[in-house]
Amino acid sequence: MNSAESTKLSQPNDAGRVCAVIPTRNRVQSLQRLLRSLSAQTRTPDEVIVVDASNVTAPGLRLSEQFPSLSLRVIPSHPSLSHQRNQGIALACAEFILLADDDIEFPPAYIDVLLRYLKENPDDGAVSGTLHEPADGKEFVPDHRAISSAGLLWAYVFQTSVWGDISPIELRKNFGILIRPLLAHYRRLANTHTMAGWPVLTETTGPVFRTAVYGLGGALIRRQWLRDSPFDEALEEHGIGDNFGVALGFPRDAPICVLTSINYLHHRDPSNRLAPAAVLSKRIDALDYFLKSSPRFTLRNRAMLRWSILGLLLYHLWKGSPSTAWASAASLGRLITGRNPLTTRRARRKHAIAPAD
Repeated sequence: MNSAESTKLSQPNDAGRVCAVIPTRNRVQSLQRLLRSLSAQTRTPDEVIVVDASNVTAPGLRLSEQFPSLSLRVIPSHPSLSHQRNQGIALACAEFILLADDDIEFPPAYIDVLLRYLKENPDDGAVSGTLHEPADGKEFVPDHRAISSAGLLWAYVFQTSVWGDISPIELRKNFGILIRPLLAHYRRLANTHTMAGWPVLTETTGPVFRTAVYGLGGALIRRQWLRDSPFDEALEEHGIGDNFGVALGFPRDAPICVLTSINYLHHRDPSNRLAPAAVLSKRIDALDYFLKSSPRFTLRNRAMLRWSILGLLLYHLWKGSPSTAWASAASLGRLITGRNPLTTRRARRKHAIAPAD
């Protein structure tokens, strides 16, 4: 980026401002709940951009009338979560972007707390509250939970993702001689990635923990960070893997700060949501795609990904889940034969925008 562009993106009137960018599709009730939570903030956003890919575009005028305290714009778009986010970020006139999925809900002090953190920590650029999701359709709990000794051992052997607090394992004696070095290994990883590239989140204590990957659907991020590392539009329309990809372009190995003093709710609206087997398949494709395209990873990581998928296949067979087991097997076949659709899509997009000779 040249100096003129940098100056343009840092206009004084943007300093300290917050823009909420909301991609949405066919979730009117969830969107209204989110907007209610934004209008109830102790520090409301300076602008709200709703990028709408619904079959019937949400009536912007009516939303503005329902939420008069919000400076709200509704922008039509085609269905593509990554494109919708990039579109909203490009239109934002603010130093900070609140990425807000349309089925989440913020507590009243959410923006105030996150904004204060970034202002007090100028070297940091991405901060989130703790993500809570419904457990069995009832109470909301953190999406990262304690993991068992056996689960940790299995994850280590196959280098699959570990997404749960490992600190309680120290109190258990199961597999003691094996688990102690594993605990030390995962502490050294410090919430980054396994050798197969899967995200690791095992240290979640303290007022703030840092991680390489987190759900960014409720994160406050410096706009410049998102301009320097946009969401990859080669991903399929649901954007599975988008948070992983965009965070790879952020500075440092664990650039996302998560505050444990405040949380937000992810209601998991069932609309537009894929079945677990399809999600797993697309997540594997996305991980393989980013392992190939990011300089952070090597051929060794890509080889270990194939091994880890075998572990997923065995795990889902053991759990009696034939659909996800088949998705694992099919994904492994695609990766071995080099038929990842995301790699093909990226090549087509590059060809389409290549300048003429």
